[in-house]
Amino acid sequence: MTRRAVVVALLLGCTSPPGDDSPAHPPGESGGEDTGPPLSQAVGLLSINLHCLQLDGTDFSSNQERLQLLARAVQAEQVSVLALQELCVSAEQSAPDLLLAALQEETGQEWSLATAYAHLGWEGTEDEAEEYVGLAVRGPLSEPRGVTFHVQDGLQRVAVAGSWDAGFTALHLLSVHLDHLHDEARLGQARQVAVEALSSSLGASAVVMGDFNAQPDSDAVSSMLQMGFRDLGLGLDDDRIDYVFAHRGSALEVTSLRRLFTGESWPEVSDHPGMLATVQPKEPEDLLTTEIAVDHAPADGGYLALRGGSSPLSWEWGWPASRQGDRWRVTLTEISAGDFEYKWLLDDEHWQGGDNLQGTAGSQNEGAASF
Repeated sequence: MTRRAVVVALLLGCTSPPGDDSPAHPPGESGGEDTGPPLSQAVGLLSINLHCLQLDGTDFSSNQERLQLLARAVQAEQVSVLALQELCVSAEQSAPDLLLAALQEETGQEWSLATAYAHLGWEGTEDEAEEYVGLAVRGPLSEPRGVTFHVQDGLQRVAVAGSWDAGFTALHLLSVHLDHLHDEARLGQARQVAVEALSSSLGASAVVMGDFNAQPDSDAVSSMLQMGFRDLGLGLDDDRIDYVFAHRGSALEVTSLRRLFTGESWPEVSDHPGMLATVQPKEPEDLLTTEIAVDHAPADGGYLALRGGSSPLSWEWGWPASRQGDRWRVTLTEISAGDFEYKWLLDDEHWQGGDNLQGTAGSQNEGAASF
């Protein structure tokens, strides 16, 4: 079995928490005693697209040198969460391994790294490499999982998720990299990101970070806002495509926000500058949480999407549901109080049979679906 096949089969590469006897999966391994998150309640969240193993446009002679500088900046800027895109593994070198070693050397702490395989980059060239999306945190990362988007067009796109104890709250994190060419695929992926983040956290301290390949006025970004997420990068220039989102129900407020690795305070390490948000605890907003769920076993490759008559639901397009086994779920925090109608669609194209289903905001709503 090739290395690529092993990683595809396992999907996640994550360091094992201390005391966990389960094996760590490549790429990226760490061990040793956990020292936990920093004592300060200020938490640095950094999203960075590493441009695979490419050194073009930088002043570095090797990826080891480049990632060592990244780790040095992580320590100096008090970063505790890293959302990584284009984290690559070639036949000669592994960015996850190099980065983990550098982080642990520069910070003196153990880090956890979860990865999800996306696709083969630069296929057929001398730069060919397996491309991953990654999520790295100081100390243990709980419940790491990969998310393969239902809507794809061209190169496969994925996200990686997990929970991290920030000391004052558990942060429910997603690192994402959306389609760069196809508007409809990118929009479907962004809608699924919002649903996945809410379904795993019920809105509490949900944080989405990564490369959306979309500008702030795009439909993809708008879909995040419709679901109650706040763009922590407001005030930065409008041509950016990298984001840090926090749900309005999270116990977080921004204390500082800036781009990193622009060639000013830190040299460029990629073709993307990093997005650094420093957050601290605050009193969370009250949420009216609505759950909509159904049990269904579609054919391989099929997925369920939800449409409805009360915003953010729409009868024109659907929200791709989060799946656990044969259970599909959409969590909403922005739907108005009262009753509403909804329906499930298979692949957001084929309507379930029968009348519209009836739901009530602020409650658990169940209903059978047949197609």
